[in-house]
Amino acid sequence: MPHKQLAARALLAALALVALPRPSIASDLTGRASVIDGDTIEIHAERIRLEGVDAPESGQSCTDTEGRVWPCGRRAAFALADHIGQKPVHCISSGKDRYRRSLATCDLGGENLNRWLVANGWAVAYRQYSKAYVSDEAIAKEEKRGIWSGTFIMPWDYRHQKKSGSFKKPATSGNYQCGDKHTCREMTSCAEARFYLNDCGLTGLDRDRDGIPCETLCR
Repeated sequence: MPHKQLAARALLAALALVALPRPSIASDLTGRASVIDGDTIEIHAERIRLEGVDAPESGQSCTDTEGRVWPCGRRAAFALADHIGQKPVHCISSGKDRYRRSLATCDLGGENLNRWLVANGWAVAYRQYSKAYVSDEAIAKEEKRGIWSGTFIMPWDYRHQKKSGSFKKPATSGNYQCGDKHTCREMTSCAEARFYLNDCGLTGLDRDRDGIPCETLCR
């Protein structure tokens, strides 16, 4: 076979190898971390997204048991920053997300930071990508830690609503705010039930359509 043909075949083979997709290779990163938001940190100018968890967005608000709005997105970031302090963080990356951030599980002195966020109610298990922290979320929810102390929109729903332009600040009245309550069993007073019926449009509270919600509370 002529020398030029051999060279051409060798070049094509080399190009084919370069074009093949390469699997993500885990990499380690250790250093002092800067907190960007509730589930994102930065080490040595490398942006790291904590894998398997989803924290409230920076501008997201939640509602406490008294119906008062509080900045849960900022609080989640502050809680993470306070917990880390000046201690070094060690992260093992499994690859990159679509924003070119490293997806990683991070360790703080032997403690899994991803798990700490969920277990303390500052993030939820990101079930779409991982089931690793579902049991930690269940405990935080049962013990009403962090965002579970009141009502909130799941971070992925909040992002979707913001992107689509369908997000609206919930109506408020005194100590009450339209949230995720749906049944009379969840109402704590007749005033709250009336607010959810009249201001939030929760018509299921008035099944006989007499204008009086939750008969056991408002009789």
